[in-house]
Amino acid sequence: MSRVHSAPSLIRLGELEADGSPVFDPMLVERYLERLDRAKLSTLVAAHVTGGGVNRGTEFLSGKIHNDRLGIRNYHFMDRMVAYHTTYLKTRASGYAHDLNIRAYPERVTILFLKWSLAVKPLEEFLVNKVQGRETSLRARDYFANSEAGFLRTEHFSDTLQLMTHKHIGRTINLRQYRQIVKMILRDRVAGEDMDAFCAMDEENGRDDVDLQFNHSNSVAAQNYGVQ
Repeated sequence: MSRVHSAPSLIRLGELEADGSPVFDPMLVERYLERLDRAKLSTLVAAHVTGGGVNRGTEFLSGKIHNDRLGIRNYHFMDRMVAYHTTYLKTRASGYAHDLNIRAYPERVTILFLKWSLAVKPLEEFLVNKVQGRETSLRARDYFANSEAGFLRTEHFSDTLQLMTHKHIGRTINLRQYRQIVKMILRDRVAGEDMDAFCAMDEENGRDDVDLQFNHSNSVAAQNYGVQ
């Protein structure tokens, strides 16, 4: 976040608009917005590795921070924590059935999201409006992982995770590998043999809380996750 706050001047010195406001340099603004995108990806990686069962990159990168006419936001602040909710479950989405799935983030990640929400995102909305127009700036206001082309891409999210894991643990781990590792640890190390005590089973639909956190069914989990 320190790099976000240390942006160079974005205005053209000595130039003013007709109303007396400063003239923003489009090239400098675009560079600063690119810097914001990189910072967003780092923040999302921090959330991804601290919020419980990891969700898919595509759904995480489309999370909303404000309600709009299309639906409610995904990010919430409650009990001094930022929480993220999704209603997506791949095996049931085609039938228009949904489940509520919530992840809560620790204090340090919560502080990052609050800084984004209170300081950085309003500035980003203002700058995007200056160089890209009002319609694009509304996306900057309503969504956390917005970018000039729409939303940040899953491959860029995975690339950032690889860079950060290489830096901090000396191993390069991508998004898919991380999901596998977390699922294996949850089932083989944390739960051990007593899975019934570890997670509640939805007897009607044959799913447990661990699998719901990953947004897939028990059968998908058994076939694809934590398999030797």
